[in-house]
Amino acid sequence: PPPPPPSITPCSGHPRAPPASDLRPKIEQQLREGVAELSAIDREEFDAQVRALQRAEERIQALEETVAELESRLAAQDETSAE
Repeated sequence: PPPPPPSITPCSGHPRAPPASDLRPKIEQQLREGVAELSAIDREEFDAQVRALQRAEERIQALEETVAELESRLAAQDETSAE
């Protein structure tokens, strides 16, 4: 990369700037904390949510089958009453 314009001094050239070796542990710690915040639930909670979702999907399937059966009965009643 090209050098910075003469009027801008790089951070490492600042007299109070910490050496790069001091920054690395601080940056790594901030990254670890940020990742920890993203991991909002543990594995046990995740597994519980998966089981709840599976139960909900099973219930939805059962309800869809019930609705299809009721629609079929209603259509059959409409056909016999139309005759």
